Amino acid sequence: MNFKGETEVEYQARQRRCLATAIYFEARGESKRGQLAVAQVVMNRVRSTLYPDTICGVVYQGQRRRTGCQFSFTCDGIADVPRDKVMWRQANLLARQVTKGDTWLGDIGYATNYHANYVKPRWRREMSRIKQVGKHIFYRVRAKQINDVLSDDVPSTKESPARGLALSGSG
Repeated sequence: MNFKGETEVEYQARQRRCLATAIYFEARGESKRGQLAVAQVVMNRVRSTLYPDTICGVVYQGQRRRTGCQFSFTCDGIADVPRDKVMWRQANLLARQVTKGDTWLGDIGYATNYHANYVKPRWRREMSRIKQVGKHIFYRVRAKQINDVLSDDVPSTKESPARGLALSGSG
């Protein structure tokens, strides 16, 4: 959703900034691969019918509800101000790469959820565990449900799945 008077370029920059913020606050202590895996989850949610259809919508979903946030950094009461300039720069580079559709981690696939390995959320029992990358464990919906939650623009197996993740007009 574009804000009033926002150009397409401004919209895309805002979406990339939301993704970079999620990468930074959710995974800055992880390897580059771990950071990309978190970004891929955000992008997979954008494509899912269960979540908002914008990056910022996914990242900040539930921020104003007392039932909680999708990403803990959005509800922790701490100002979301990146302090590590090197990691913030890397998060921005990775966000640009992901939103251009240049990256796809096949082993993470269509994961829509993850959690740190030191917590055990109840929802994990209802999903299929994919793998652990660093301190994050990644999950996807069970196979029989996958077609119900992915939107129609999911690329076929002959296409690069990353292309389906690209922001329109980016590149």
